[in-house]
Amino acid sequence: MTDQTIHQTEAGTTKLGTIILNVALVIIGIGVLAVNATRIYQALDTSLPSCTASNIEKTVLAIARGEGVAGPKLSGARQSAEAVDQRTCSATLTNAAGATSQVTYRIYRNDAGRTEVAAQWNRI
Repeated sequence: MTDQTIHQTEAGTTKLGTIILNVALVIIGIGVLAVNATRIYQALDTSLPSCTASNIEKTVLAIARGEGVAGPKLSGARQSAEAVDQRTCSATLTNAAGATSQVTYRIYRNDAGRTEVAAQWNRI
């Protein structure tokens, strides 16, 4: 091989490497853009979950278990009030022995923008 052939091969390899690098950077850039777009959408989404959303009901049940209610079940969940920054719901809370109590729970966003649930009921 002559010196000219070697330089042409090196130049072709360098161009190919540059193209691969540019494609990789574009793919990474698209990924970063997609992740940030999702975060921006979540930050701008001010809607609150419904009273019957599964994650909300699971949270209310977890609160009841944490307060010592054995085998809690929730039924008849319905919205009783709504404001711009919160949703108030009520339902029937039943324990493992079958005793019931009305539970009121509030769905709201905390100062950090995370959805939270607060629940209260007469002890059963």
